[in-house]
Amino acid sequence: MPRAGRRRFRFGLGLLLSGLVVHNAIQLQRQRRAQARDYRQIESLFSLFGVLQVRHPLPRLRGWAVSPDFAVLMVSLILERKPGCIVELGSGASTLLAAYALQQVGSGRLISLEHDEAYAAASAEEVRLHGLEGFAGVRHAPLRRLELEGQSWLWYDRALLDDVAEVDLVVVDGPPGNLQRLSRYPALPVLLDRLSPDAVIVMDDYRRRDEREIVSRWLEAFRDFRAREVATEKGAIVLRRPAPTPRRSP
Repeated sequence: MPRAGRRRFRFGLGLLLSGLVVHNAIQLQRQRRAQARDYRQIESLFSLFGVLQVRHPLPRLRGWAVSPDFAVLMVSLILERKPGCIVELGSGASTLLAAYALQQVGSGRLISLEHDEAYAAASAEEVRLHGLEGFAGVRHAPLRRLELEGQSWLWYDRALLDDVAEVDLVVVDGPPGNLQRLSRYPALPVLLDRLSPDAVIVMDDYRRRDEREIVSRWLEAFRDFRAREVATEKGAIVLRRPAPTPRRSP
């Protein structure tokens, strides 16, 4: 091989090896991040099972379902605030974990709205299998057309909440984000008049652009609410009204 050809060969080989080194470093970094994420979810699972007395296998977590770290946030809010009434938008493993938390508190009721009839039936059966009928109920709430702020939305049939007077905690994990743009926006406007003065709203999937825009619009429209972001696998946000400042004695 001529000298010039050998130089080109060595140069090309060097580029190839450098590329492989960079590629392997990137892959190793991704693996470490994935391991850290998985470890955090395992830690959260241990927290849940350490606090709650789960009596039956749970449905799968993560993916479409809530991640364990979001479940820890939700359960912590329930144990801390002891809500009398929880409205959950979208049912699943979160329904069971919230009901277990209410059972541990010893009071309260969760109403979970689910738009998919088959999934609602499956969630209701899970509630029965776990023996949590006294603390949670799943209601099939088909999506209906809703006119709100000059815009048309698909949202849960509001008639399913006619018997609900005051809500202390709202868990927003539905309707599905791919249903429409800003799919979960109606939650706060629709439920606003039913919220107790110190009610809390917690939303999953806050890493998504739509959820961030939803919360931004909520804070603009309902200025008495404040938001706190929580670092979970899929992102979470907690909204509440600040407690009134006590008046100073004259």
